[in-house]
Amino acid sequence: MIVVRGKGGKTRTIPLNAGAQALLERLPRHGVFDVPYRDSVSVLRRVTETVKRQTGIPFHLHLLRHAFASRLLAAGVDIVTVSSLLGHGARMTTLLFAHSSIDQMRKAVDTLPGHRAMNVSPESRLRS
Repeated sequence: MIVVRGKGGKTRTIPLNAGAQALLERLPRHGVFDVPYRDSVSVLRRVTETVKRQTGIPFHLHLLRHAFASRLLAAGVDIVTVSSLLGHGARMTTLLFAHSSIDQMRKAVDTLPGHRAMNVSPESRLRS
């Protein structure tokens, strides 16, 4: 478990899966995420700039949160649980993270008995 402090000083406890737990246990006890004033904007800015420089990705910390929520939703975790993990007071806020891919939409349609999703593009409908 990890305790997270969110907006307005609200805290919540988030369970960690075995992979995340193992990763955290291997990290040294000093460095970027174990320093005094770790909530300091300057520390976060340094981390963000380092990631951008080393990867070339236009990284910002909110991308991690977005990826976490999107992957949970794609894996079929219900919106109420994802919303609680993110600390959202309103479920509508969590829906901003819900992006359905074509594959996810096809799987959703395929759950209906007797129905299979078809690959029909708008162009092919115009030709018929």
